[in-house]
Amino acid sequence: MEETFAENRSQHVRPLEFGEILDMTFRLYKNRFVSIFAITLLLCGPFYFLNEVSTWVILIRSMEVVTEWDAIAIIALLILLLIVIMLFGIILMPLWFAAVTGISAGAFFRDESFTWIEGLKLAGKYGKKSILTCLLLFALGTAYPLIYFGSLFIFLLLIDKTGAADWVSLILIVFSFLFFIFFTLYLFIRFSLIFPVMTEEGLAYFSCLKRSWTLTKSSFWRIFGLLFILILLDSFITGIPSTINQALLSDPSFYSMGIAMAISLTITFFLCLTAPLKMIALVLIYADRRARREGLDLEMQMAQMESPA
Repeated sequence: MEETFAENRSQHVRPLEFGEILDMTFRLYKNRFVSIFAITLLLCGPFYFLNEVSTWVILIRSMEVVTEWDAIAIIALLILLLIVIMLFGIILMPLWFAAVTGISAGAFFRDESFTWIEGLKLAGKYGKKSILTCLLLFALGTAYPLIYFGSLFIFLLLIDKTGAADWVSLILIVFSFLFFIFFTLYLFIRFSLIFPVMTEEGLAYFSCLKRSWTLTKSSFWRIFGLLFILILLDSFITGIPSTINQALLSDPSFYSMGIAMAISLTITFFLCLTAPLKMIALVLIYADRRARREGLDLEMQMAQMESPA
């Protein structure tokens, strides 16, 4: 049994081709579907559902005679949605990242199998690190555009005082905005492996960001292409119920709580179904980058050879 496990592991952990990463993403998800999907429903499902059903509730209420109590109810719903969004972004999403990444990494590297309850324990194990690391990213992500656009605004004021033509400022604004988008995407790709690094190497905070930056060096387009394909697939699958939802929203004859609940549950199911794919793919990208840059597959083969039979 030990020989079979080691053999399978050595076959998996190696430099992976583009198509192999996509194929293994779906196969790993299929093999650990119950635990991953259950955790996604538990941690992400309430947010997705509340987000969808609130749109229906507000729309249905707006079509009726709005009383003072209706207005208060709508405001209370919006406040509740805002609170859930904050909790989801600050606490639940980082925990979900950690749980799905931990299950996927355990399955790929060590052929481990987790129940959804054990997956939640993984989320608790890495909870503090994941939440604080995400807060660090949020702080950096907030400071970066403020500094960037603040500097741009000051620069435009200086140009305006020199009496430059309006088209000069317009070109500067357009190119600055495009640069901001592409540089933000570049940063997203370079920091995309923080959760595999966290669960496999125990790093967090700035060390985690630095490690992800090192591993993703010279692989921007490869990672971008893989994630782009998965995002397209995600958008296609979730776009089907979303399109139906938009069609129903445009017809007042469908404005009922029963239809709102049914459509919201359907969209929630599809969103939770496709959400884990990108996190699983990042685990495989992490394994590929470590094999290519650091020879992780060779280290594991040497450890296998040196281990007693």
